[in-house]
Amino acid sequence: VSTNAEALRLLRLGLTRQCALPAEAAMTNTAGMMADLAGMKRLVQLLAAEGRLRELDNQPFAAAHSYLDAMRFGNEISRGGFLITRLVGIACEAIGRAALVKLLPSLNPQEARQVLAELEKMDGNRVSLDEVMRGDKRYSYHAFRRLGNPVILVQSLWNLRGTKVRAAERHNRNLALGRLLAAELALRCYLADKARAPARLEDLIPDYCSSVPQDPFSGQAMVYRPQGTNWLLYSIGADRVDNGGKPVARGLPSPGDLLYDAP
Repeated sequence: VSTNAEALRLLRLGLTRQCALPAEAAMTNTAGMMADLAGMKRLVQLLAAEGRLRELDNQPFAAAHSYLDAMRFGNEISRGGFLITRLVGIACEAIGRAALVKLLPSLNPQEARQVLAELEKMDGNRVSLDEVMRGDKRYSYHAFRRLGNPVILVQSLWNLRGTKVRAAERHNRNLALGRLLAAELALRCYLADKARAPARLEDLIPDYCSSVPQDPFSGQAMVYRPQGTNWLLYSIGADRVDNGGKPVARGLPSPGDLLYDAP
């Protein structure tokens, strides 16, 4: 971490500015773009290492900011880009989010509120799937136009449809997990203040969050069921079926729901 202090400083300076992939240059230099993306992922691993060091130094709130920066960075490197850049961005966000989930019990209510505010701000500034798909369409036409064969072009674009559907599901899963994490923090803050779980998610507004967390898979509020001083909170997931809070199996396209600490 100390060896790469300058890299961390520049990364955080970059996050104070507007970000966008130089799309035209990337389309004409795919190898260079892929090398850049690999470097971006190493930077997020550096942020994760910084966070872990802060945890070892008993600084959980500082560690949370390292993990939040990793999530923010993953979103920003996707801006103005293509499917491949968004998929790398999602992987980067997952590194930060997984570490932040494990850190939650170490945060006091005041710290949790500040982390929640950052997550809500991030959610309001997310790269949209439509933006990514528009960029990827340009990239695909540029790549396939060089083939010089219209039949191959049409076949290639058709084959890409399945890839785009899977990418859309990963984008929505990432969005759902981020919102579940924010809602979990809001619920914990409510519990700390009132010694009980709220009867409904609407009770969190406006003192704990600005709006009811929406499930990108259903277009409705996350499923929430209070259970005394505990609760069940989940997204219905990619199968778009309410499975009663049964977690989806890891790494498999199987039925199940998404919980905030899903791997």
